Amino acid sequence: MYCCHAFENLIKNAGKRGHAVLVGRLKGEIFFSLQMRALDFPDMGQASQLSKDTDIEYLTLTASMRIRYCPSCGTCLADIARANARSIKKLIPQHEPFQDNWGV
Repeated sequence: MYCCHAFENLIKNAGKRGHAVLVGRLKGEIFFSLQMRALDFPDMGQASQLSKDTDIEYLTLTASMRIRYCPSCGTCLADIARANARSIKKLIPQHEPFQDNWGV
């Protein structure tokens, strides 16, 4: 299902601190986004306390950008989605809570 080991790791890192690739659906089309997350998803509630305890006025906790190619090996992600439609569609509801829609 994965084009390379790095892409597999990015998919499995969804919702965790660091970088991940998320799978989503918009207007019936499957899309992929590369996401950076400062905190694990369950720890996001602690961020409001962090901003109260410091002089930080703005803190980016997540950022995403839509991607069309694997960031590691360059494989076209639309080809992966077509070849593995059933497996990819199973990831969409799993990744939905982590989407910040920046990359849409």
